[in-house]
Amino acid sequence: MQLPVFVINLERRPDRLATITGALDRIGLAFTRIPAIDGQALDGDPAILRMGAGHVACARSHYKAMAAFLDTGAAAALILEEDVEVSPTVSALIFSSLDWWPKGHGLVKLDSTIQEHKRIWLGRPVGCTPDGRELKPILRSHLGAYGYMVDRRTAAEVSALAPETPLPIDHLLFNLTNSAFARRIKPLQAVPAAIRHLPYEQVGSDTGSSRVDGEKRWKGNRIARLLPTLGVVAWALAGRARRRLVSFGAPLNWR
Repeated sequence: MQLPVFVINLERRPDRLATITGALDRIGLAFTRIPAIDGQALDGDPAILRMGAGHVACARSHYKAMAAFLDTGAAAALILEEDVEVSPTVSALIFSSLDWWPKGHGLVKLDSTIQEHKRIWLGRPVGCTPDGRELKPILRSHLGAYGYMVDRRTAAEVSALAPETPLPIDHLLFNLTNSAFARRIKPLQAVPAAIRHLPYEQVGSDTGSSRVDGEKRWKGNRIARLLPTLGVVAWALAGRARRRLVSFGAPLNWR
């Protein structure tokens, strides 16, 4: 039985929909399209004054995907943005049981870093995906919400936060420095990554900046943001954390 797959797609980007449809068809994954909220048409949402219309629209589009997932009754789902490349081995995660999913972790981030040489603070492996990718706790931040798996409890908690749109979606889910929610759900990173964002020069960007009048108004105070960083330093000194490059590719032991 296939876990549900949702693809967030803007109405004015049929080109992206055609690309992701072809990619998922080739690996045998059916999906449900989630009509994205368009930041260009968004008006009157108070969150715009904190993070800009593009990031509010992006967050609310992800909330729509999670609400659709909760309507299915499934235990977990894969949520994708429209402008990504997907490894063929992702199907192994979608068609298997969830026995591989480590308890106490609400999200599995499958996408790689955007910047080629960006390194992410990760903890020691706590498990492995069915296609052989290591699962490592994200200890500080790994931005982007291009492709991830979410369990039912976490999706319900995100949906409860949706009316307020507290943070850009990738910060809410994957930035432990800015998000108490992320610290609680303990997101994991698949290494190597199974999804990557297509080059911006190829597909463009519809989100824009999260700054309003030059400021990131959604950020917490400096002391609150400093504490998670100190925790990472302690883990690193104890040999339990390393900065790792999260590249896109097939796992070494995949056959």
